[in-house]
Amino acid sequence: MNAEQFDRPIEALAPEIRAGRMSPVALVDAALERIRDSDDKLLSFVHVSDTARKAAEMAELEIR
Repeated sequence: MNAEQFDRPIEALAPEIRAGRMSPVALVDAALERIRDSDDKLLSFVHVSDTARKAAEMAELEIR
């Protein structure tokens, strides 16, 4: 997922996810990667869910 896609609001991404043009797993992976890459400097997250990716996988199955 490129940065341009990631910077779109969720209401713009939701139709793409519903239509199968974007994967919720890819979206969560991109978010987690962005957190890993920048939070050591920003210190903006108190908690990052250990189950976020699993929830995205389950959502992707439901959408299909």
